[in-house]
Amino acid sequence: MGKSNYQDFIKNYDTLRTTLRTFFVYGHYSREDFIEQEISSRKYDNERRRLQVFLPQEYILEKYINHRKYISFYYDYFKCSNYLTETYYTKSYKPIDITLYIRTLQILNANPEGLNLNEILNQMPPDVDLQTIRRKLKRMSEYAYLNLIKDSSEILYKLPDDPFIHLEISQLIQLFHCIEFFSNTMPLSMPGHFLLNTLKFYIKFNRNYNIDFQSSSPFIFKHNHLNIILENEIMYLLSIAIEKHQSVELNYKRETLIIIPLKIISDRYSGKVYTHCTILGQKSERLLRLDKINKITQIKDLPTQISITSENFLGKSWSTSTKFSHHDTISVQALFFINSKTETYLLRRIRKEGKWGSLEQINPSTYLYQIEVNDPNEMIPWFKSFCEKVEVQESDKHDLNSKIKADWRLALEKYKSL
Repeated sequence: MGKSNYQDFIKNYDTLRTTLRTFFVYGHYSREDFIEQEISSRKYDNERRRLQVFLPQEYILEKYINHRKYISFYYDYFKCSNYLTETYYTKSYKPIDITLYIRTLQILNANPEGLNLNEILNQMPPDVDLQTIRRKLKRMSEYAYLNLIKDSSEILYKLPDDPFIHLEISQLIQLFHCIEFFSNTMPLSMPGHFLLNTLKFYIKFNRNYNIDFQSSSPFIFKHNHLNIILENEIMYLLSIAIEKHQSVELNYKRETLIIIPLKIISDRYSGKVYTHCTILGQKSERLLRLDKINKITQIKDLPTQISITSENFLGKSWSTSTKFSHHDTISVQALFFINSKTETYLLRRIRKEGKWGSLEQINPSTYLYQIEVNDPNEMIPWFKSFCEKVEVQESDKHDLNSKIKADWRLALEKYKSL
């Protein structure tokens, strides 16, 4: 029998991302289902084993149906930690990389005033050459693990100052929960999760203080779509390309596209993230779903600046419908039944989330909300989140009222109560 090439760690995240999407987003799949999608049984076994190594076992569900094993993921509504972040720690490494990284930190920690290149090299293992350590130091400085100080004719390397040194334990815990909040509400949140992990270890080992952050968390999040974290690497690369006005070559579904990304749009109700982009060579604009992007293969600088804006493309889009797919905007009116004395938080929410719509009080407990949008159907999840507090007005331009009522009737039939 040949030796298996399986390793826990991987060079890039693309393959693992596809597997995670299948298990977490699209539901129950078996080994046989993957084979039918032209994914080899060995590849499936390797990815499944990798997930079982890095993900907490309490969140992996296995069920047998008709002699087939189906795997899916479990989500605990009362825990705000996103366990899918653990999969970003799977990148492979070489032993020499770890050795040089740890040894460099040890050397500079013992010499807080800083050392030059040769002084660091003299304390390294004998098989490490000058060029290797120079490259490692340059890379560590690029990621802000080290500070570079120019001292006359030489460069000194030293560790950055402790950014938390002046904070008390209580302040560090408050900072942790602050970062925790934004890491669960912002689409591009993986940097926040990395920082949470760093801060957790700092409090435990640098301050010798133990605390169970999960049980002490003050938050429970609604519409917390954990799967958005799977698109964070793609989202980050697209964000950089937008900032630097670069083109991006990517694999989208089954086609290869070269795009100029213009904007990233996150729909927090559906948990989907899109990029508005223009397609090079086609002179067309599109919205691409990030969970359909399999891989970003290349990023290049553009020879000239482009002048396309998302405002011209999206118009009065509540979410992702474009003004080109809907020739005329449609007026939507809704009545909100709110006690102006005890339910002011609902008024604040409407004004905050209602975008460019207007809100007018027509009697002590009733408010009229009006807005013009490309596609009224995109507003259904938002209106439904107010339950009995809202009544969308009937119109010959849309059928929101009947659709929302039909959804509530179906829910009542299934669950017997609401």
